[in-house]
Amino acid sequence: MHESNGNNFDEDIWIIFVVIVALIHGLMYVFLIPPWQHYDEPNHFEYVWAMVNGERDPHLVDGYADFSQQVIESMIANGFYGGMGDQWVISAPDDRTNVPGLSQEDKPSLYYLIESIPIRLLKINQVETQLYMGRITSFILYLFTILISWGIAREITSAGNPLRIVLPMSIALLPGLTDIMTAINNDVGAVFILSLTLWGGLRLIVSGFSIVNILWVALTAGLSFYTKSTAIGASIVLPISLPFAIFRGERRKYAWGLLLITGIIVLGISLSWGDANLWYRSTKQSAPTRISSDQTVVGKHVLFIDAGAGVTPGWMAPLFQPLPEKSINEIKGKVGTLGAWVWADQNIETNSPILHTNFGKNSQTILVTKEPQFIAFHVDIPENTNRIWITLSPTKSNISQSAQIYYDGIILDDGSRPLDEPPNYTHEDGSVGTWGGKPFANLIRNGSGEGSGFRFRSEVDNLGSRFLGDNTNPSLIITSLIDYSGTGYYYKTTVLRLFRTFWSKFGWGHVHLRIKNAYLTLAIVSMLGILGAIIGMIRKRPDLRWGVLLLLGIVLLISWGATFVRGATFLGISRLYFPVGRNAYPAIVPTMLIFCFGWLEIIHLIGDFIRFIIRQLKLSNWFDVIPEVLSLPQVQIGIIFVFFLLLDIVSIYSILKHYGFVFSNS
Repeated sequence: MHESNGNNFDEDIWIIFVVIVALIHGLMYVFLIPPWQHYDEPNHFEYVWAMVNGERDPHLVDGYADFSQQVIESMIANGFYGGMGDQWVISAPDDRTNVPGLSQEDKPSLYYLIESIPIRLLKINQVETQLYMGRITSFILYLFTILISWGIAREITSAGNPLRIVLPMSIALLPGLTDIMTAINNDVGAVFILSLTLWGGLRLIVSGFSIVNILWVALTAGLSFYTKSTAIGASIVLPISLPFAIFRGERRKYAWGLLLITGIIVLGISLSWGDANLWYRSTKQSAPTRISSDQTVVGKHVLFIDAGAGVTPGWMAPLFQPLPEKSINEIKGKVGTLGAWVWADQNIETNSPILHTNFGKNSQTILVTKEPQFIAFHVDIPENTNRIWITLSPTKSNISQSAQIYYDGIILDDGSRPLDEPPNYTHEDGSVGTWGGKPFANLIRNGSGEGSGFRFRSEVDNLGSRFLGDNTNPSLIITSLIDYSGTGYYYKTTVLRLFRTFWSKFGWGHVHLRIKNAYLTLAIVSMLGILGAIIGMIRKRPDLRWGVLLLLGIVLLISWGATFVRGATFLGISRLYFPVGRNAYPAIVPTMLIFCFGWLEIIHLIGDFIRFIIRQLKLSNWFDVIPEVLSLPQVQIGIIFVFFLLLDIVSIYSILKHYGFVFSNS
């Protein structure tokens, strides 16, 4: 990390300044954002209210109907159903028996228990007052997180390093984070608990073996399981930090060796080979989705589904495949023909392969026997469709728990092909051939299951789906990352949305910065931070603590990686979900460390460049004051403070402009 440049500054005064700034900034957001205008805030508050009244399930609390009526009336009175207009068209519910929205009662309870304590102690009854009390409780956790980041910066840098102030200051002034950390939302608990765990882990690496620090990390990592799945990175902190705490000095190589061997073993026993490549798995079956069969029609393999194995999440098809944009353009606005060879281990009634567009789905109910039979039907593809995907989804209610379903030669082609005449496949992967006397190029990829790919073992899938967003199957995620032609457009959009919501989007992600080129400016500043961090690591590589960087990097990768792929499972349903930056906020400390380290390095490089120009042009020594000033920690802190201050002014202006307009018309 950035070394001290020899210029002393009063760190205690500066951190007091940061805390004062955080107090002002955080309290502004507590009261600036209208009631209920945060992600799922009505339903998070519903959970808190239930905890206040001694229950986890709100519907079990006496007086719930009166409570929900008060919440909905408050939502209407505060312009909630008008304030979402530029993202969703939402109407106030006619049935006011339940708080509208996505229930949170199945989420871990620790954060909600903490939120309920001050409301219970102060015996607050009015729902809006309870809401603001809950926001203030979140705000207190936000202040603690800022102090934790200061502690982390002190742990990994030397005295006089401006990073000790720039890191907590950047977290205190990051608009998107402040918005979430002053809401009633379990993201607040996840950010706090993972930051606290990370601090303990870094103390182990830097200071060495300590029972206190081990207990610190173990306890907080355990609490993360009762907070939110996005804090899952806490579980890896102790296994990584402990070897570096035990093996010190020249013996550090044993820690690296141990972690490397462990990583290889874990990866080796977790991954498996043999699933059907480019088919997205949600099935919980232990067997691969691609098997050899003596009944194959095309090639040597078939697609296989155990109809009774179940799926995760429960609303998904066992297997699906999105079509690439190129294939969609070839068939949209035309009549297509979808066909497949299908059979089972018993005579059953089930679904044919299903073709979905963003306007609906097309399928048939078919009678399947133990012998392969070809089924096909015509489909009209709307001209303005922009998504097409195929699902293999047997109807479980009509199938015995032991039914095994097999598919081979799945084909989609443009044109009205004969339904009573199967295609003639001229390649064993089913990609080309003739059908009805005319050549075809199959728009389904790997339709006969000849191509194989990676997956996680079923035990890893079942465990991983418990912690990933929406219970997504980890094997599905692998496929989505490999299948760039099918998912490239989705992940490009995801990157853009993550970037904007990380920095400055508010409410339910629908209030954006209202200054021209604001996000372009943030993109440039972000790239400068990343570039500076890379240059700084190269320049200071002999002095870097690589154990510290490993821990920070893995926590960063877990949080951002899980957030990046959070919407992958939605590729198989009608409404896409694009994740938002708040899901990666638990890794806010390592994230902002990269930016802050990089920005300080850029300021340093600018000073060196100015000094070089002065020497080359043989300018007066008077000009030497410029690089000297830029080398002062106080100036470096001031430059970054001014950047965040301007960003915060723009953010607050944008929030006022949005909600002020709404209220003036409500």
